[in-house]
Amino acid sequence: MKKLSIVLLVISAMFIAMSVCASAAEGISGDKWYAKYVNYAEEHGFIELGGAFSENTPARAFDVVKAAAVIHAGGEKVFEGNDAVTYALENGLISRESDAGDAYATRLFAASVFAKVIKDGEDISKVDFLPDVSIFLPEHEEVLALYDLGILTGSDENGSFLPSSVISVEELCAIAARTAEPSLRVSVSLPSGKTLDDVLADGESDKTQADNDVYASTNTGFTVSKAFHDYIEESLGDSEDDSEDGIIKSFAATSFILRSNDYRISDENAAALKDNFELHWNSVKPIIEENSLKVTKYAYMQNFWHSMFYDALYYDYIYNARPTSYEIYDAYKDEFVLVKHVYVPFDAESEESKQSAAEKIQEAAKFLSDGGDFDDAVKEYGSDEAMLYNDFGYLLAKGDMPESFEDAAFGLDAGNISDIVETEYGYHIIKRYELTYEIFAENTDFIDAIGEYTAVENFNRMFGEVYDGVAIIPAE
Repeated sequence: MKKLSIVLLVISAMFIAMSVCASAAEGISGDKWYAKYVNYAEEHGFIELGGAFSENTPARAFDVVKAAAVIHAGGEKVFEGNDAVTYALENGLISRESDAGDAYATRLFAASVFAKVIKDGEDISKVDFLPDVSIFLPEHEEVLALYDLGILTGSDENGSFLPSSVISVEELCAIAARTAEPSLRVSVSLPSGKTLDDVLADGESDKTQADNDVYASTNTGFTVSKAFHDYIEESLGDSEDDSEDGIIKSFAATSFILRSNDYRISDENAAALKDNFELHWNSVKPIIEENSLKVTKYAYMQNFWHSMFYDALYYDYIYNARPTSYEIYDAYKDEFVLVKHVYVPFDAESEESKQSAAEKIQEAAKFLSDGGDFDDAVKEYGSDEAMLYNDFGYLLAKGDMPESFEDAAFGLDAGNISDIVETEYGYHIIKRYELTYEIFAENTDFIDAIGEYTAVENFNRMFGEVYDGVAIIPAE
């Protein structure tokens, strides 16, 4: 019996050991690409899985920040509660406490945080271009650096990063493990994309003598061939002469900006556009020949590719170079006011209505002066039903309100209550509240509109400055 008991104890111990060894990898098949990263991340305290794992589970912003904080601290700190967020703020890994909330984290957010963790490292890849990471993104260089270090590898053969996609727990574990342990990093070789010069070089076999003869050049390095000048003249017809100079300066400015930023499009996009160009050319070639127009295929190609690259540059800039919602908040928060009001309407044509409304608003004012709660006053005396279902109040911009209401609202400090205010609609008692970023950010239509407007203005300013600086130099 004693021998049997010993055997049972040994078997029990074996099961316990197996359970402990498997806890970190529970739910993970050993042949999964991420198995070693998830196990490494949990063993080193970068993430807590509680012994369970489910593939494609979204990672929270807090998970990203905690993992980064643990690595940045060299594994020497044990973070409890919100300690990791405090550490991340103190060490510049994030800018705001709200960055580390329970919202799902994007890949771009994770990359921007982990890029600040890396103190040094040897590049094992050379990545100059990613098809979905704009050069105008503030985090562009950080993302490329993580690819060069072998921390990021992309989601397909082109290295697509999918910056706005939610990052999964296993992807977070991979980034964290590779950040902490260089031996886990992975080298990649990715397509480098196509510049304007690349796609034009592909068509040089179509050049004629007129495409090689120089008509003029510019101080920005743009050369106008005799063929391209002829194409411009054919396009303008009987337009005034200064239009010709305007077109040349526009092409020169576009070319200069593209080259200055080493602007590229993906190989796939370039191939698709090349096919598109051939369709265009084949459709216009009979017309050119029938009318004996002085238009060569290469000159037509120059116009096509400059136009395509300009459009790509423009929309890329407008979408990616717009200010962040935080920057818009900082710039525009003083143009808005967050308020609630006790509203008692009246009929401006009826003295009796005005008198009744005045008595009721005075009762509300006395209730408040006696220490009554403002929300209770809204419910008891107010007639604005939307106030009953609006926890935050109204976010109003200058110009949205009657003048007397606006003056009173903007004249208050947050937390203060106005005297009775009369407008054409009735009587009001207004309370102003602090306009936090979280509340402001709910005004997405305004943020999108301001972001796009600012980006368009900045692009036009940038392009205009280059355009104005272009000088045309006739060939000798």
